[in-house]
Amino acid sequence: MTIETQLKTAEPYAAFVDPAWFERAWWLKRSQVNLQGLGRGGAFAVMTPLGRMVIKHYHRGGLVAKLSRDQYFFQGFARSRSAREFALLESMRADGLPVPEPIAARTEKDGITYRCDLITRELPNAVALSELARAGAADVELWRRVGATIQRFHAAGIYHDDLNAQNILISSGQIYLIDFDRGKRKNPERSWQDANVARLLRSIRKNVQPPWSQATEANVQALLSACRASI
Repeated sequence: MTIETQLKTAEPYAAFVDPAWFERAWWLKRSQVNLQGLGRGGAFAVMTPLGRMVIKHYHRGGLVAKLSRDQYFFQGFARSRSAREFALLESMRADGLPVPEPIAARTEKDGITYRCDLITRELPNAVALSELARAGAADVELWRRVGATIQRFHAAGIYHDDLNAQNILISSGQIYLIDFDRGKRKNPERSWQDANVARLLRSIRKNVQPPWSQATEANVQALLSACRASI
């Protein structure tokens, strides 16, 4: 069966993005490229003529991954996970929200299923909030700024399906949210916003070292106060 491919590229880069960039093997053959594995193997960072990029291949999680690691039921190219995340990133950047710049998205249809990938610009020298929390290197002002950043997304009706301390990055003093797979725009409501923040707090509790302390509690309260600022 013939594989149908749709490539969506941000307008300024349409003439520069090579479809081969989506292939990990293509990069591995080029020893001069500094290939850096990221996450659980679904993403890697490379140097391209447009600068350093993160290339993410979408993988399933949980029990369903045992049946199909990276195939999803096809419901149209525009509804693929990479196309939706690409479009959401573009709209969030247009709103001035701090997210990575989307460069290109690829969807490969094979019968009734598809695989997909996304290219975004790498955030320079980015450090995850989880890493700073484990090292005790996040002061109360940073926690307050994280909360204020989350509040900006919530005020804009942005729902992050997996808001955790690893998906909050600090780059050049700026706080960014990343990984908007399954993210969406929703009417701003306290119910889903509070659930978002509760998920983040569970993640923080897993990452903070040493065990929970008064200082940690003060940091979390600063984050919560900023998150719950009036919309």
